[in-house]
Amino acid sequence: MAVIDEAACIGCLRCMNECSVAAILGAAKQIHVVLTDLCHGCGKCVDVCKPNAVSMEPILPTVSTWYWPKPVIQLKEA
Repeated sequence: MAVIDEAACIGCLRCMNECSVAAILGAAKQIHVVLTDLCHGCGKCVDVCKPNAVSMEPILPTVSTWYWPKPVIQLKEA
């Protein structure tokens, strides 16, 4: 998930224009924010951010994001 450092953000709109799912909100020369429910972690915003205010962080598992791992099927050799 993308995270924006508010102290480093200069409001240049590059990250917002690059986001394909509109997960970044903000205005020119204002601090931007990431909508965590929409961000799918593609990382395009990190590549275009000149002041390096955007970084990618893992989503920590919660009750709503945790899932059971798929079972591993082992085939017996004949």
